[in-house]
Amino acid sequence: AIAPTDSGIKRSKLPNGVTVVTRDVGGPNTAFGYYAESGAKFDPATAPGLSYVLRWAIQTSNMDNSLFQLDRTMRSHGFSYGHGEIRKRFLSWKSEGRRDMFDKPFQTFATC
Repeated sequence: AIAPTDSGIKRSKLPNGVTVVTRDVGGPNTAFGYYAESGAKFDPATAPGLSYVLRWAIQTSNMDNSLFQLDRTMRSHGFSYGHGEIRKRFLSWKSEGRRDMFDKPFQTFATC
């Protein structure tokens, strides 16, 4: 039998109930993402398309920044970002960039 190996994946739960999954592969790049179980599958019959609106609303601005400011922060630190829907069940937001410059983009992304 093959012994299981540690893939570096760690799972923890924050006090507010959010599950955080991390994996450190030690490379020069980093990626972080947020996934919410609120895709189209969960849209109420009286409001079809609600998850689509939610996805765009969260990605395009917040109380502190407009879309332009979010985009400028991400790009000035060498990050790419995007959003999507997975199997009509999850909404996702993901960003990738240089490991040594992730602090500001992460803070910007986390406040969306």
